[in-house]
This record gives sequence, structure tokens and C-alpha cells, in this order.
Amino acid sequence: MLRFLDPAEHYFWILDQVSSMNFVVIAELKQTFNSKDFEQALSVLQAQLTEEAIFNLVVQSTAEGRLYFETHQDSISLETLNSRQAAHKVLAKYLPQKFTLDEPLVRAFYINHSQQNRSSIALMFNHAIADGKTGMALLRRWLDLHAEVLSEQAGSIISTPSLACQQPLLQANAPLHQLLPTYFTLSANADSNAPQVQLSELLEQRKNDLRRFGRPDALTLTNSQPETSQPETFAIELDTAQLQQLQQACKRAKCSVHGALMAAQLLTIKQLETDDKNRELTLCLTSPVDLRRFFADKHHDIGMYTSLVYSAYRIGSNTDFWSLAQQASKEIKLQLERGDASHFYHLAGTTDIPLLPEAMAQFKVQILKSAPQSLISNIGVIPDTGLDYVQQLSFALCPIPSQPIFTAVTSYKGVLRLNITHDQSQTQPEVIQLLVENMKQRLLESCFI
Repeated sequence: MLRFLDPAEHYFWILDQVSSMNFVVIAELKQTFNSKDFEQALSVLQAQLTEEAIFNLVVQSTAEGRLYFETHQDSISLETLNSRQAAHKVLAKYLPQKFTLDEPLVRAFYINHSQQNRSSIALMFNHAIADGKTGMALLRRWLDLHAEVLSEQAGSIISTPSLACQQPLLQANAPLHQLLPTYFTLSANADSNAPQVQLSELLEQRKNDLRRFGRPDALTLTNSQPETSQPETFAIELDTAQLQQLQQACKRAKCSVHGALMAAQLLTIKQLETDDKNRELTLCLTSPVDLRRFFADKHHDIGMYTSLVYSAYRIGSNTDFWSLAQQASKEIKLQLERGDASHFYHLAGTTDIPLLPEAMAQFKVQILKSAPQSLISNIGVIPDTGLDYVQQLSFALCPIPSQPIFTAVTSYKGVLRLNITHDQSQTQPEVIQLLVENMKQRLLESCFI
């Protein structure tokens, strides 16, 4: 046994037992390649990482249902696909395929879009062992190593190796809660109940924040919660000029780009939820946040280091886009400063739930009772790989019953990419198509304030 799962890792593993929590990082390439070269580069990547790192991990359970990591000796194989569809469309179908105990927690794909003379590669992860930033770092390293393979075959040297190729991968798989500084640890003093009291107070504060507008409204654009997920992904892109206009507008409005994206998604969902313009809705939106910003030791980068913040918003006919964007930006900042994100996995109450049938049945009931909400996950700006044939880097997440709409955001080579994934068994494609179109239109219109 390497170690028991951290509360963050444990949370995503047991949530995965209710509905798949997989995510995928994707590189879209302007030409086709020999998949054997990517397979060779993947083998090198696995060999470069220590045996405790992501590619060599499996999750196992004790008789009492306590989860722990163990290593495996098998190599991750490369699955080759052929498709006319875009990579995000192809890979969405694989997102619900869960990883099981004793199974390696990463899958690798090469997609040949031969009729368009294009290709894609992708890494799919169980969320318990990685977050989007981790996945993207490993994807970029894979691209670097593949470029080295091509260079060796040509007998030349890569002229513009990326930053990822020049620097070693940082330490991997350290538990999140061991890396957070002490001021984010629940304080203990002479009173042995102090940490639990502090946690209870923070939990009550969070409940009051979420209930300030009453119970969130159910999303009528979704159907009853299904037993199986059928993800489908749509893509939105803002080109360099449009992204710059959005950034400038956000600067003038004194809010973040992420806040503007949240406003666009909330207002679009409200528009699709009701034809009554005068009706107000209370909508919830979740944002994953990167906790690496708080690490005292910056040498840890590869692992599951993301937490969640979420807020309720009252949306009416007179809700102003930029006022909502400002509110959303402030909410995230407040929760980060208050410690909501750092304590999320303790607040969620999942730390002591064992992987046992009765406990998981109760947990599933609890999850399915959750008010439906949407999510925006934003990795931010991805450094240029320095490889001209890499057109786009993006990612996508598998929707779950309580979060049927997942938006995954990246910015690469000056292009903003939003992969919006929904569950076809919960939402109608034509409704999501409207959401995609309206959301892009709102973002473009917001540039001109």
C-alpha cells in the first residue's frame, strides 16, 4: 500500500460510484501521424515518472471500505480510433466508462481524422487522481516527447522545444491536504472540539449563503435523473480579437473573465428555463478552483489539487450582465479568502464514507436529491507548445445527475475555447444547441460596453 486516499481523492472516487467523474484533455493536430510514434512517446512519458505517479496507480479498498493507492506494473496502452467527427464529439462517448478498483486510472487515445488530414490525441483520467491542470501538463509533455521521437527519426534537433520539454515534471501524487499551509488547517486548541466547532460554523455560513434566495429552482430543461449517462459535447470559440475585446470589457467592468463566463451561462440558462420574462429564478453555479496558489512548497504540481466553490444567484428580467459578472467574481474571491475551498471536502461530509454497499446506497440517494446546477471549469491560459501543428488544446468533463451541464474553458494561442458537455439522457440536444448559440452571442455582445 502506498497511502490512503486524501479527502479530495476520496470525494471524487465515491462520487464516481454514483456517476462517472472522468475528464479528458485533448490536443487537436493539423496533420496525421503514425500512431506508433505517439505510443513510443507515451511509453517514455510513463518511464519518466516515479512509480508513485499517476500512470502507475490503482485504487484498492480494505475490507472496511477504506480506499488506498497501490502501484501496478502494466503500461497504459494507446487506443487508436478513426472518425470523421471532431475529437470532443468522439471522446464524449468514452467519458461515462468508469475506472474500477485495481484498474489503471488513465486511458490514452489517438484519433485519426484521415479524410480531413487531421488527428488528435487525448488522455482520460479518473478525477480522483488528477485535475485539469495536471492532465494538461501531462498532455503537453506527451506532445514534447512525440516531437523528440520525430526529431530523432529525422536526425535533427527540435528548434523550439516548449517550456514543458525544458523543465522536469514536478513531484507527483502528494496529498492535497498535506500541502495546504497551516492557516488553512482547522485550528485546534485546549478544547479538543474546536476544529469540529469551527467546521460547523463554516458549514452553517455556507448554508445561509446558499439559502439567502430560498431553495434553488429545478432546471426544467433537464429531465428525470437517468441511471446511465450519455454525454455529448459542443464547442464554442472566441478568436484572438474577440477574446481581447472580452478581456478589455472585463477590465473596464472590474471583473474576471471567469465571472463574465459565469454571467453568460446563468443568464442563458434563465432565458431557456422560462418564457415568462418577469419570473425570477434562483440558479446555482459551481466553479472548480486551483489550490496550488496556496502551496508553500511549489515543487508539487501533478495530482488532484482542485476544490469547488459554488453560489446561488437570483436572476430576473432586469439582471444586468456586468453586475452579475462582478458579483460572481467577488463570490469566488470571498470564498477563497474565507477558506471555503480549502475546507470543501470536510464540509461535504464524505471523508468517512466507506466504499461499502449500504453506505454507497445512502450516498447515492443524497447526491440525487441535490438541486441541479451547472458548472464552469476554467484551466486558463495554456502555454504555447512551440509546435506549429498543434492547433488547439482543450478538455471536457462528464456531466453528473446533479450537474447536467459542464462547461470546460481553456485559452490556447489566443483562442478561447469552451467545451460544453451535457447528458443527452437528461437534456435535449436542440435545447443545448440553443444554449451554446445564445451563450456565445452573449459573450460577443458583452464585449461592447
